[in-house]
Amino acid sequence: MKKRYLVPLVTGFMACSFVIGAYASSEVSIIINGVKSSSPSKIIEGTTYVPLRSVSEMLNSDVAWNENNKTITISSKDGVKINYIRDIAEDRDFIFRNIRTRKAQYGWDVFFEIENAWNKKVHTGSYILNFYGEDNKKIAQVDGLIVNFPSGKKENIQNITFDDLAHAKSVDVIMIYRKD
Repeated sequence: MKKRYLVPLVTGFMACSFVIGAYASSEVSIIINGVKSSSPSKIIEGTTYVPLRSVSEMLNSDVAWNENNKTITISSKDGVKINYIRDIAEDRDFIFRNIRTRKAQYGWDVFFEIENAWNKKVHTGSYILNFYGEDNKKIAQVDGLIVNFPSGKKENIQNITFDDLAHAKSVDVIMIYRKD
């Protein structure tokens, strides 16, 4: 009689230990500016979830929750405003994501992610971002070089320009590279 209950009990315990092990292995480390966050983050069904307050505070930002309209507001403590210019821009085989600007101490920072969507490695290439103001007049150009950029690679880029991007409303991108 006791063996009849023991086998399902042991089997259930083993199944739970496998589930717990698989769940624990889905944790992700967050490192910001060389400092590891102590707050847990997880991958659930292919999506990474991070603790917004912890990450924001590590980036020197305040987080506020408005219960009435169910809104989270993140504000830089130093008052620096980040301007999102364009979500996605493409030129031939390259994708530019999250193009944004920020007033820096000297000039302007330009941030974006670039991805090689071509099925081959690009040995060297040059990118140009043309920024336009409200009247669709070109107000600035930012350019840079990529080297040894394999297919599928994604990289975050930061450039600095002394052009005034305070009134930038749109951007287009140009990639110049040789296809082998």
